Amino acid sequence: MSLGTTILFVTFFIRCSPFRLSDEENNPVLTGDELELIKNQIECNQTDDALQFSAEQKRAMRQRAGVVGVKHWPNGVMVYSLDSNLNNDQRRMIKTAINEYKKYTCINFREKTAKDTDYVAFTNQQGCWSSIGMTGGRQDLSLGLGCYYEPVTAMHEMAHALGFMHEQTRPDRDSWIDILDTNIQDKMKYNFDRFNQGLVTDLPYDYKSIMHYDKMAFSKNGQITMRTHFPQFQDVIGQNVGFSTCDVAKINSLYNCNKDKYVTTCRLNRNYLAPFELAK
Repeated sequence: MSLGTTILFVTFFIRCSPFRLSDEENNPVLTGDELELIKNQIECNQTDDALQFSAEQKRAMRQRAGVVGVKHWPNGVMVYSLDSNLNNDQRRMIKTAINEYKKYTCINFREKTAKDTDYVAFTNQQGCWSSIGMTGGRQDLSLGLGCYYEPVTAMHEMAHALGFMHEQTRPDRDSWIDILDTNIQDKMKYNFDRFNQGLVTDLPYDYKSIMHYDKMAFSKNGQITMRTHFPQFQDVIGQNVGFSTCDVAKINSLYNCNKDKYVTTCRLNRNYLAPFELAK
């Protein structure tokens, strides 16, 4: 697939209510109740990475056109800027996430200059969200309150900006998970639609991916919304620790630097029955 290919533009938004601090915005002194509220907000943001589609995009999905291609960053270089509304914790977390990409993948990052027109703007808005792939011009990537306490949240949103959908939307997902439709909030069921992504489905389905939803995502009754075919991975999906081997393999494969060990390892073990471990 050509790296210049582009069709639909999709934006992800969190469906979590904002948590407001009444005191100092950047370095608040938190009470026990405030810490508990932030804990709940983090859990919400980690789970409810909701998709927002336009009417045109929904029509294409019904026609099974889906999201079959996105525009990728030329030469694997993501240009970015840091908005002035980011606090020091957010900036540190973004730097940590960038370093994880540099450590494991072939993606490079460069801060925006006056000559750059296409770039990701890390910003502090409500929730955690990003667009898919390079959209052209400024594209916001939000890491709001509750989104910057674990670097994997930033890594997840950055993967969207690189061109990745959620793992459980793969066309082969029914061989790996059961979607428990009766437990899903009615207005959120579209988040579990499958897409003919046409990206890196030659690599195996990955329960351990940072792009996989949690088992409780968008539950309306406190029951699980996804059941893994291999029970030992029921509590692994939605992990927020770091890149899996296949996460790294898929990023490097998509950006045509698939000569590294991660692609080989991912293909060899098929990634399912192996114990959970991070990329090394």
